[in-house]
Amino acid sequence: MAVKRMTIDEKRTKLLSIFHRERTFFTLKEIEKLSSKAGINEQSFKEVLQSLIDDYLVCVEKMGSSNYYWSFPKDEGKIAETKYEDAMKENSELLQKIKSLEESIKSAKIEREENDKRSQLIQTYINLKDKIASQEKDLVKFSSCDPKAFEKKIKEVDGLKSEINKITDKLFTLQSFVCDKFNLDSKEFYSQFGLDKEMDYVN
Repeated sequence: MAVKRMTIDEKRTKLLSIFHRERTFFTLKEIEKLSSKAGINEQSFKEVLQSLIDDYLVCVEKMGSSNYYWSFPKDEGKIAETKYEDAMKENSELLQKIKSLEESIKSAKIEREENDKRSQLIQTYINLKDKIASQEKDLVKFSSCDPKAFEKKIKEVDGLKSEINKITDKLFTLQSFVCDKFNLDSKEFYSQFGLDKEMDYVN
């Protein structure tokens, strides 16, 4: 009849019972020898022992050049308490990591939104500059033609100039903020945002 093989849980129970029965300290070789007599083979012994250590059921301490292992029945309450405290500490650390991650996500979202606003502002500025240049060319054409059309064109150009000056004012405010926050000089700001370094109000 074939010998029934022990499950990992049965091996854990047997090995733990050796510690509780003997109530002393063991070197690795000593406990391995006793576990072999109890039917735990050499291949699985270290795995079973480590699982008990990981679950705080067996204690291990290095003394001199050797590790010593022990587990007493009266230690079980203390072991359970230690396990609980470690779990609470791990939970606290995880909550802190989650909080930190949420703050990073929030910060990245705000930064992205700010970048989008900056990009839109700069693009509007560039579009208006192009439009003014085009309108000024038209003024040259209208100056020698219909006076009313010429006057209307001038008003349109003045309106565009007023609008672009408002945006220019915002860009100067943005430049001051970005240069102070990221320790940039004005040349780097203009270069990074694709703006003319001669940017100024339109007369």
